Amino acid sequence: MNIETNQSSENNRSNVDSSSTKKMADLSEGSERDTDITTKQLISDESEVVLSKRQRKKIIKHQKWLERKDEMRKNRKQRRKEEKMRKNEKREATGEPPLKIYKMCSEQASKVKVAIDCDYDDLMTEKDIRQFVKQIQRSYSENRRSPTPLQFYLCSLGGKTLGKIEECVQGYKNWDVYLKPEKVGEVFENDRIVYLTSDSPNVLETLEADKAYIIGGLVDHNHHKGLCYQRAVKAGFNHAQLPISEYIQLQSRKVLTINHVFEILVRYVQSNDWKEAFIKTIPQRKGVSEAIDANPCTVTSINNDSLAKEGTSIDSEPDDINQGTLIASIGCELKSEASTVTTVEVPVEEKSANTKL
Repeated sequence: MNIETNQSSENNRSNVDSSSTKKMADLSEGSERDTDITTKQLISDESEVVLSKRQRKKIIKHQKWLERKDEMRKNRKQRRKEEKMRKNEKREATGEPPLKIYKMCSEQASKVKVAIDCDYDDLMTEKDIRQFVKQIQRSYSENRRSPTPLQFYLCSLGGKTLGKIEECVQGYKNWDVYLKPEKVGEVFENDRIVYLTSDSPNVLETLEADKAYIIGGLVDHNHHKGLCYQRAVKAGFNHAQLPISEYIQLQSRKVLTINHVFEILVRYVQSNDWKEAFIKTIPQRKGVSEAIDANPCTVTSINNDSLAKEGTSIDSEPDDINQGTLIASIGCELKSEASTVTTVEVPVEEKSANTKL
């Protein structure tokens, strides 16, 4: 009897030990399984490389942004609404007329066609594409506020650019813009296209209604220098640069953002004045100043018979001038890198051989 009791107790003890051992094994397997799952989450399926700390932070930051995207959009919309109300109240107080929105089909709208070529999104990063979409929005806003809006096109619209527009811009399909998935050469005739690029040797003189002026939609921070010009030449398009050097001087490069180029074209159509369009649009941080003549030190001789000689030196003898005045225009460089023009009127005696200032 005692023997049987001892045996049963030993069997129970052994069963308890085996069950506890099995549970411990299951727990260890479960922890290993969880560890494997966590490890797999940090490993890429294709490259099997563990994500760095910076990459994990970016993923977490993007996830938080997605969660707060709708809320931030509502806040931005509310801020814009409040800002619009403040501006309207200010205009009413000062007696200014309210801002109007103009459409491309209106009678006063311009016939000049301007298109942004969106066929560069494969060369831009996610950040660059986001900036590109913002510049498109600014261009559209400027066109809507212009009393003579341009015929605005977005060509080659697709891929990452279209995806970012759909993500960030609600109601873009209702824009007063021609949205074209086709390439520039398919939307316009080749001989009507003028591709705007600062690398072109040609200078744009004016805007013609039967032409289509193309702005390259590339935000690359000068990583692909001359690419727009190369594509225009390869496609056989006409190309030209804006006449910046003829009207103003810049202390930086002549490369402008997409929305600045578009605004310049809008302002030129309004005023028909390149100089005014440049000064009002180009930011002052680029060091904008009026262009100066290359050779200002000249003398112009004028008499009553409207006889003029340009480029005459000050010490030269004027021929066939009996009456009138000698006007000497002398360009002087100052230390501030500006130039002034001094006008001196000297009476010319009838029998004098030389004129001295």
